[in-house]
Amino acid sequence: MADKISSLERRLGEVSEAEILKYSSGQGLAEAQGTFGAISRDTTGTSKAGRLMRGGAKPYLLGSSTKLDMNDSSGIEGVMGSHQWIQYLQPAGSSKIPGCNTCGSNTKGCTAACLGGSGQLGLASGEIAKEARTAMAWKEPAKYLGLLHNQIAMRERVAAREGRNPVMRLNGTSDIGWHRIAAGAVILGSRPNTRFSEYTKFNTGDVVDHEDPNEYDNYEWIHSLTERTTVGRINQIVNTQTARGFRNIAVPFNMKKGDPVPDNVTLGDRSGATTTLPVVKQNGQSVGDLHDIRVEDEQIGGVVALRAKEITQGGKRGVFDESGFIRPVNLPIPTRGSRRGAAGF
Repeated sequence: MADKISSLERRLGEVSEAEILKYSSGQGLAEAQGTFGAISRDTTGTSKAGRLMRGGAKPYLLGSSTKLDMNDSSGIEGVMGSHQWIQYLQPAGSSKIPGCNTCGSNTKGCTAACLGGSGQLGLASGEIAKEARTAMAWKEPAKYLGLLHNQIAMRERVAAREGRNPVMRLNGTSDIGWHRIAAGAVILGSRPNTRFSEYTKFNTGDVVDHEDPNEYDNYEWIHSLTERTTVGRINQIVNTQTARGFRNIAVPFNMKKGDPVPDNVTLGDRSGATTTLPVVKQNGQSVGDLHDIRVEDEQIGGVVALRAKEITQGGKRGVFDESGFIRPVNLPIPTRGSRRGAAGF
């Protein structure tokens, strides 16, 4: 099945550079802020959780997270010398907006196990914030992009005051190819000293004829494995050379906190094929445990091992993925109806 551009990406792709600049400063910015405030108030109601999530006149697009807070204790100079912000939208087609999809390459497995339904993001307050941002992007794409351009600039000024380098992750729970749309010239191209670090599932199924082109040196992504990814595609990705080395691939495993991460892992696909790759480590630890700034990882054509997150359902945590997306190593991906086995290294 071919990968698709999400409907939200197509919608954002219709916005011109002039429109973005119009709504990123002055009266245009005030208008965009007012529109976002109205949309946010409409989504939050009167709940305490809504008020805590800026569900009023001053909603925000870019924030932090528990994972990003770990950057400062990573012990890695480049990571600790950076300040990272992230944007969370409603993943895939989970919004109540007809026709809106934020992840064109989502699979059944990654949708079921999505970060958007885990931890704080899966609770009521997190849902409210994601709903407001997604509605703003879909209903008012030009104002949304103008506001995003402005808020990135605000974060850049914060990083400058701290003497650190700004890093943005615009796809916390979405998969928009910012390099593929006209807005990229403004959002990415106008700020070469700001780095953009993303995960993507686009072109992460089977072998492709060519890799997705990218004209922005400050914009990088890491392919994130799904239950559909073939060993042929894994090998193709990790053998693709970049200016910094060979591409890594991100893989979610059913490892609990405290479980040791091996130096090498064997990955399988539904055909029974396997490949063994090194785990990307720094200071003796898996980089997936240390930080979230993937552009700081040494590119060795290896695996960034990510631990399974608890999925929140019905407002309760503690539910884990059983779809086959989060899977053990050294075993093929479970077929439909099978249960997830224990992690084996």
